[in-house]
Amino acid sequence: MKNVQYEKVKSKEENQSKVPYWGMTLKQLRTYVDYCKKISGPRLWTEKKNSPENKNDLTPKDYVSLTDIKDAFIQPQTRGTGMGVALNMQPNRAKQTEVMISHCWKEDMDQVLEMLERAKGTTLNGGGKFGDNTVIWFCAFAQYQGEDDAGPKVQDQLDLDSFEQVIISQRVKDMFVLQTLTADPYSRMWCAVELGVALTQNKNGKKIKIHPLFAREWLDEYIYYDTVNNPRMWVGNTYVRQQSNTQGQTPKFRRQGATKFTTVQGISKDQKKYYLMTKDEKFVKNAQETEPMLKHNIAEGLTGYGAYPVRDTDQKVFNKIDTKFASTSGSNDGWEVLQEMIVKFQTDSAISQFENYYE
Repeated sequence: MKNVQYEKVKSKEENQSKVPYWGMTLKQLRTYVDYCKKISGPRLWTEKKNSPENKNDLTPKDYVSLTDIKDAFIQPQTRGTGMGVALNMQPNRAKQTEVMISHCWKEDMDQVLEMLERAKGTTLNGGGKFGDNTVIWFCAFAQYQGEDDAGPKVQDQLDLDSFEQVIISQRVKDMFVLQTLTADPYSRMWCAVELGVALTQNKNGKKIKIHPLFAREWLDEYIYYDTVNNPRMWVGNTYVRQQSNTQGQTPKFRRQGATKFTTVQGISKDQKKYYLMTKDEKFVKNAQETEPMLKHNIAEGLTGYGAYPVRDTDQKVFNKIDTKFASTSGSNDGWEVLQEMIVKFQTDSAISQFENYYE
């Protein structure tokens, strides 16, 4: 396993080439989560499930997030090994990633596993069907979370542009975007960047099939179906879609105020900080200044709405977005371009009845 572990003495390029090998199979992911839930710490799992979402609201949140799993299980179980869960689970050799998982850390992990189980049988652009033996890259399990001297710090791994290295790697031709009821992936900068990188790769000739996956709980709450089982609108405080039917209306999504989604653990749902977007939605900073709504959402989330400082790597990536996704060389409209890509992806995901993909 030594040949694919992060090594401080190696160059950035050498370590970057190892990142796509930090994968695990779907079966291994399910096995690990089941181990945490039923064998390693059933009492701790229940404790995390019953914990409040923030200090100001003691109501049990009634789910276990990926953040919970990282704090309660991944860190103590892998600390001192220098390797993430994925590499620790490989008995003989590392597995090269086939499917990138794009997600935020606040999702309900039971919903995540249910979504991935339902996705089994999906035709993959890289060949074959998605199943138990498909190798996925799921960052919490792929990267070393120990934060000790036995291996790289999380900051070291992010400095490798690890997510981008997976997406551009030769074997990865599919990306699953996870939408659970408990968190919106585009309330998180890294999810926005991952989608932007994948779509940019498609423009440059590499075809990555992007599969939007939705939890049943999310569909039940936000999707209304007509008599022929076509989605007509996203109900509640989210997008509203006008029908394109005999009424002659054009499909349209509009922002209907703030949602219950928030960008960081510990922020009350009732604060309603995160706004859904139209492609050209602006946040009014003052009488003279506006900015893309996506930029505002992510900037607020990176600091927990002023509760803590931004991580260095996050700030570096945030600062590069205007040029990274710019429409033309020398432009500084990357946030506008990225917001438009995300809104189109979300819109197309709904119109396609959550089964097709966008490329």
